[in-house]
Amino acid sequence: MAKFDAEERKARGLPVPADVALYLRQLTAGAVEAGGITDMYAAAGIERPDLSHLDRAFIERMQQARNP
Repeated sequence: MAKFDAEERKARGLPVPADVALYLRQLTAGAVEAGGITDMYAAAGIERPDLSHLDRAFIERMQQARNP
């Protein structure tokens, strides 16, 4: 809600309160903090897909297809 309030205030030309701006900066910093690489397949407990069939010819066909 704070983000929507801040955007609404900016759109109306009003200042965003300092505490709201600080909260949004902290929230954004925590959301984009890198902590390593997560294997999504392993995290979900499923096998990794076999992509060996994606050769150059297949990719070119998909690029030229109307609905790839």
